[in-house]
Amino acid sequence: MSALHMVLATDGSASSLSAARWVNRMMASQSVEVVLVSVATWPDEAWWGIGGVGMGSEAALMDFDTIQQLWQASQSRAQAALKATAAIMPDCSPSEQLVLTGRPVDALVQYTQEHHPDLIVVGRRGHIALGTLVGSVSFALLQRSTVPVLVVGEEDP
Repeated sequence: MSALHMVLATDGSASSLSAARWVNRMMASQSVEVVLVSVATWPDEAWWGIGGVGMGSEAALMDFDTIQQLWQASQSRAQAALKATAAIMPDCSPSEQLVLTGRPVDALVQYTQEHHPDLIVVGRRGHIALGTLVGSVSFALLQRSTVPVLVVGEEDP
């Protein structure tokens, strides 16, 4: 039997780290290839919808340096999420770590369409938890993914 090809998506949130601990614990003795991915989001009009700020009007007022700083910060957060997540997976180390770009759901769906993994594993909620049972990224992946999605809840404290 060939190895299970799994994509583990992380944003460094408690929920995504719980998903990584689950993979580490449950898949350590299995034949599995884990590709660890995080998404750097380009500072576009989607950023301005968070926190009640107008949709896109501020984008036109931003200079190139500010946009570049936001982009670098997003890439740094994605790299930090990969590092923190890989560090808690000693028994099931990722075979590859990738920073994807774009909106998280779009980037993850595109990656899975191009690489055909057997499974996507995500945490239940990301950094922006609005008291919902399932976060917006995990919910959208359940709706749009062509491969199975495993949504892992947070561990008990």
